[in-house]
Amino acid sequence: MVKLKQTVWLLFPSLVVALSGRAAQDISAGLAALEEGRAALKARNMEAAAAAFGKACALAPSEADSCYYSAQTLHILGRFDESQRAFERALEHATAQGKARIHRAAALNLVGLGQPEKAEIQFQAAVRSYLDHAPGPEDPRVDYGAFLVRQGRTEDA
Repeated sequence: MVKLKQTVWLLFPSLVVALSGRAAQDISAGLAALEEGRAALKARNMEAAAAAFGKACALAPSEADSCYYSAQTLHILGRFDESQRAFERALEHATAQGKARIHRAAALNLVGLGQPEKAEIQFQAAVRSYLDHAPGPEDPRVDYGAFLVRQGRTEDA
């Protein structure tokens, strides 16, 4: 038993180095996929963009909004269920400042899914995040107000 523990501890540094190298390769491949997705968007090839951004999100979820771009592209394609999963992954890796736009976009996606109760929760989270951190160019209060009006809740807007 002692011999086995010694062997494990001797192999541990090699395992860490190997995994670190693998992680770096994944991030590099994820960034390359992100660029492929951007190029596909410029060419207006949404299916190719969705595939590339999906790969980027899987390999490097915390890099350069890869999951956010994946979610947005899937939303545009009307693939709302897949989009929602990508938005959830994007939120896991978002900075505090980036959360408002992700919550806002996730709320709009939930509207597309016909889930107004869940959409409202996301809109409220977007507004809180927007007000708590440096406001960005997209004010979620506008979309939340429009959502409330469409829900027949003009007095709440």
